Amino acid sequence: MDGRNTRLGRRRIADERWRHGRANFRSGGASTLSRPRRRGARRTPAELEVHYRHVPALEENFAVAAVFRGIKSSTQEIVRRLDESQEKRRTTQPAAKSAGCIFKNPNGCPAGKLVDELGLKGWQVGDARVSEVHGNFIVNEGAATAHEVLELIGQIQATVRRERGIELETEVQIVGEEA
Repeated sequence: MDGRNTRLGRRRIADERWRHGRANFRSGGASTLSRPRRRGARRTPAELEVHYRHVPALEENFAVAAVFRGIKSSTQEIVRRLDESQEKRRTTQPAAKSAGCIFKNPNGCPAGKLVDELGLKGWQVGDARVSEVHGNFIVNEGAATAHEVLELIGQIQATVRRERGIELETEVQIVGEEA
């Protein structure tokens, strides 16, 4: 594309940059949002309100397609950046099964650091355990149930609230019904 989208009246697409690790990505076209059983609507980056890990338009819609443009680099540079990113992940995140970061970072302090400072690494409910590698990960030690994970999340939230007066919000979306 040449920076225009004919379906949207040939409006210029915003040069909105997204950071991922150390790689830069620019949204290169319209994203398609869709509701179940409805026709999709195309949106440019300028038309989407994007926040840290939150896009309000996706609360009632699904992103079914998106176009990204990378910044041209040599093969060696791309491989170097990928290796660097994988090494950082390997040394700072648990290898065990998990759902990724459990809590949003509250203002002023990363959630994992709060968990670590309060000595909660290693806390366990059944087979759900707070990772020793990164305090914002709950890992599955074998056969953890949703109930065990949710109980552990509740214990962490209660401890952080009691000790620091901070309300931790989950970053993962909890769906389903309680048994």
